[in-house]
Amino acid sequence: MNPTSPNAAPIGGQVPTNPSQIEAVQDDPDSAVNGSNLIDQHWKNGEWARLLALELEQPRLFDGNASAMVMLAIGHLQVGKLSKARHLIDKAVHLGCDRELVKTALLAATVEKLSSAAEIQRSEDLPRDSAARAAALRHSVLQTVQLNRQTRTPLLPAVTPQAVILPTATAVRLGAESSECDVSVRTLRIGILSGYYPGARFNSAFNHRLYAHRHGYHYIFDSGPRFDSRTYMRKLEAIQEYLDLFDWLFWIDDDAYFTNFETPLEAFIRANPEAEFIICKSPSTKEIFTRISSGQFFLKNTPRTKQFIMDALQVDLKQVQNWWHKGLGMFTKGDQDALVYLTETVHRYQQPFMQIMDHNSFNNRDFEYQNSLDEHFLVHFTGKNKMRDKAAFCARLSCNEYICPPGEIDKLALR
Repeated sequence: MNPTSPNAAPIGGQVPTNPSQIEAVQDDPDSAVNGSNLIDQHWKNGEWARLLALELEQPRLFDGNASAMVMLAIGHLQVGKLSKARHLIDKAVHLGCDRELVKTALLAATVEKLSSAAEIQRSEDLPRDSAARAAALRHSVLQTVQLNRQTRTPLLPAVTPQAVILPTATAVRLGAESSECDVSVRTLRIGILSGYYPGARFNSAFNHRLYAHRHGYHYIFDSGPRFDSRTYMRKLEAIQEYLDLFDWLFWIDDDAYFTNFETPLEAFIRANPEAEFIICKSPSTKEIFTRISSGQFFLKNTPRTKQFIMDALQVDLKQVQNWWHKGLGMFTKGDQDALVYLTETVHRYQQPFMQIMDHNSFNNRDFEYQNSLDEHFLVHFTGKNKMRDKAAFCARLSCNEYICPPGEIDKLALR
């Protein structure tokens, strides 16, 4: 029998399938111990199909068990059920789950995905020891769970981890939780998403991570392969994958950096209470005009927003180019044009669903800064000489290469 089949007999014996048998097993304390052993075994070996089958066959094993919920959430995450994974982690957090346990479990899942990507691509650029690293991380989680179970140590109060950074060419280890903000009192779950395939072009992940850390947001840098061959559509696929994890998601291109760390993302959300899609105009200070700039934008987690992204991915850009007119500015042959087309031609994607803000909100260019980083919220490097322009910007404003306020970079554990 295939060991990954949902119907496979798990290690340790046959799982009962008769309802009366299941009920008897769940009411038996010794069976609860055996059930925990099964969960541990499937987690240790990365047997996600068996773990999910156990949820169907013995659901009471997971009721009120925060650590088991975290393990089960990772199982759902591995098979692409993001909403279910988020729900389970939320429940585990509500029960009070050790923050390091949740963080390590999520990191194990991330490393395992990297291992899969390495196998698919047969790429020498991706670490080949990812499977072993994922197994080691799962073992670390299991040791903590078993120690708590043996000593009956109460789980620590916790919040959902503030950031998950998908592996990139530059590794950033998850640092300590910030004492500067209490994310448990937030009314909105806000995520910051960036990425580029293959790997990182800029060091902006450091900047994004530190800004997220300051405000208690979740941060994801996605450098994994996608299915759409059109380069600029990959961001929409990434948004599709992660939007369900948050109330609001802020996409930021990897060639953009936060410069005013004091301004929270909630400021832009509060300014547009009816909007579900918030984006900036093209800067009026540059020669090349575009209707909007898709380098940075907000998306609210709603059914209409999900349909909007789905529709954008289905847009025929050749058809859009034939429809395009000069009043819309430059045709860029990417996601930006698809978003313009939908918001111009489909009524339900116009105001109040969409709100276009002035470019000074979160779409400034490097030449608009005069003396200090906090003159604007965000700088976006565009054009053919981005690296050169970034170096000149840092020299002119006397800032570090990460474009962070003094002392911020020291908060990250770098290697």
